[in-house]
Amino acid sequence: MNIIEKLLWKFVTCRKILNMRQKCSGRQQMTGNELIELIRVLIMAKPKTAIEIGSFCGITSKIIGTHLLSINPSAKLYCIDIFESENSQGEYYKDRYKEDNMKFNYEKCFDDNIKDLTNTIVKIKGFSNKVELPNEFKAEFIFVDGDHSYSAVKSDIERFSPILNVGGFMCFHDVTIGRSGTIKALLDTIWPYPNSDYYSLVSHVDSLLVVSKTAETPEGGFVANLSI
Repeated sequence: MNIIEKLLWKFVTCRKILNMRQKCSGRQQMTGNELIELIRVLIMAKPKTAIEIGSFCGITSKIIGTHLLSINPSAKLYCIDIFESENSQGEYYKDRYKEDNMKFNYEKCFDDNIKDLTNTIVKIKGFSNKVELPNEFKAEFIFVDGDHSYSAVKSDIERFSPILNVGGFMCFHDVTIGRSGTIKALLDTIWPYPNSDYYSLVSHVDSLLVVSKTAETPEGGFVANLSI
């Protein structure tokens, strides 16, 4: 793809994302550049199975699901969230996302936003470290955007990194200094050597960080208990 083709693709994708956003209800926290990068990675992954941890109002779910459908009509996007506003974002957000403050029920927003994609999107209600997953579950694309506390992100990495196929991509939102829980969790798991032998940095756009799994990892998804 030459520079003109890249710019044209970015323009078309941006317009498509904007149109979907305008038709959705509720709130969405990602920047336009992050969403475009997420779709670029999704196209590279060509997943049969994609996972989104933390779906909130389902706007990003709809954007991912719509593009996934165009890539592979039989592919599935598993959206995992507890869909309970009072507890949805962990200690970092405190009570910011209580329904009394938001003035809306975000589970209802999610259901409304993805209603045209029920053959592609599978809604899984529960905590990401406890929900039941299909047997021999593997994925090529995983988007981590749930509870941003250190313990929650580390738990998501521990549970879902072994599920990621070699050649697949794992995306993390809110990788910024102001939200250091995600950064610390990455530094304590898949970032340092020798785990860097299994994962490669793909991109870091705004607060979206993307890694690819380049080699088969130990059983737990990475070498634990590193002394660094």
